Amino acid sequence: MMDLDIERQVLACMIADKSCLESGIYDVNPDHFTQDFCHDIFYGIKKMYEEKKTVNPVTVATELKDIVKHNGTSWLLLKDGFYSTASFQYYIDRLQKLFISRQIVMVAQEAIHRLEDQEDPGEVAKSFEELTYKVSTGKADEIVTPKQLAERILNTVSERMDKRSNGGISTSYVRLNYALNGGYLPGQLIIFAAQTGKGKTAFAMNQMRDIAITQKIPSLYVNTEMGAEQMDIRNAAILSVGESFTHTDLAAGKLSNEQFNRLAALLDKMHTSGFYTVTVPDLTINTLISTARRFKAQTGMKFMIVDYVGRMDTADAKLTEWQVYKTIAKKLKTLAQQLEITIIMLAQVNDDEKLEGARGMKNECDLFGLLREMTFEEMQECQSRFNYYLVLDKNRDGGRGKVPLKFIGERMTFKGETADEVARSKQKSGTDIEATARTGTVVNIGYSGTHKRKRMPYDD
Repeated sequence: MMDLDIERQVLACMIADKSCLESGIYDVNPDHFTQDFCHDIFYGIKKMYEEKKTVNPVTVATELKDIVKHNGTSWLLLKDGFYSTASFQYYIDRLQKLFISRQIVMVAQEAIHRLEDQEDPGEVAKSFEELTYKVSTGKADEIVTPKQLAERILNTVSERMDKRSNGGISTSYVRLNYALNGGYLPGQLIIFAAQTGKGKTAFAMNQMRDIAITQKIPSLYVNTEMGAEQMDIRNAAILSVGESFTHTDLAAGKLSNEQFNRLAALLDKMHTSGFYTVTVPDLTINTLISTARRFKAQTGMKFMIVDYVGRMDTADAKLTEWQVYKTIAKKLKTLAQQLEITIIMLAQVNDDEKLEGARGMKNECDLFGLLREMTFEEMQECQSRFNYYLVLDKNRDGGRGKVPLKFIGERMTFKGETADEVARSKQKSGTDIEATARTGTVVNIGYSGTHKRKRMPYDD
């Protein structure tokens, strides 16, 4: 149950091609290789990748010289042999199937030995079924007993009481945090949608500022639409809230020397932040997965924004548009769970505010928010303090509702209610409110109940 040619083909592709390297690191492990040399080479290049070292035939030969030196012929087969990166996924699939076959043989041999030792056939059969399921799926069928479930629930609730939230990544939007029970959690897929040109990119970049710059959480912004200079001007505008210059001034280059020096000072925050960005105009889902895996390994990324789903494809001409979008959403949800990160995917709605391409995307996400301008009547109701709503149309872990926002176009900035404003709003409706900022914490009050989160720098 082995194929040394396949093992060498996988390694040759990983050493020669960056995308194959990134995919292979996550799809296989050293135990997939039966030959000691292949096992050691894989382990070595995985370590080089995690240490952010360049992986190619020259660097591998240098870094792993002791392994290469004692395996001259095998190394030459890797370095100079024929291989095809286009067939890499086939090699990976074949390697994984061979590994599973070997594991099943081992389980079967163990069952035979147990039967020869006169063990009860029923117990052996039950054990064999459980082990083969675990081998073939990569996971055990973990059945939780009533006692274990009760203990787990108690521990979960106790931990959240200690934190006064779910411990997730918070934003500067009080009502949104409450709807999230504190913040974004690892493994979540969030979809924010808007009509074209109605602020979805600005809203997403505001969250990058709050999370990556203010909180210094490693985050990746995947841009498919705008050029580098457009992104630079937008980021500068978002950072310069409270300054005398605007997005228009920045775009036109109409800054005084004093204003430019102020901008330079503001950008000092960027140097030490967790704000990473990559521009991929022809983004495919496979490229995105590969990029996310690389950034996770290299930076410990916890948060990613994909701007936007309409610019992506699955490279499968047989799929209709709605199938493409649903497939992308499903794969991004799986990716979020595998990498234990939060992924925000931006999408577009049509003139009727219906999600373009697929309602199926909603089924895959944990939270769906529609960003839209307020009507004249809605603005009058809130005395023109706000001009946008983030309408939470689906929320797997919390309530639905509307998050009022103020979009300041010249700053490319969305501002939400302060904790005090939310408190006053809830007092009006008769909801009990805890003490606010005087206690050193912010009270997040949303659709029902209260909870606290740690005061963040942007609360002031």
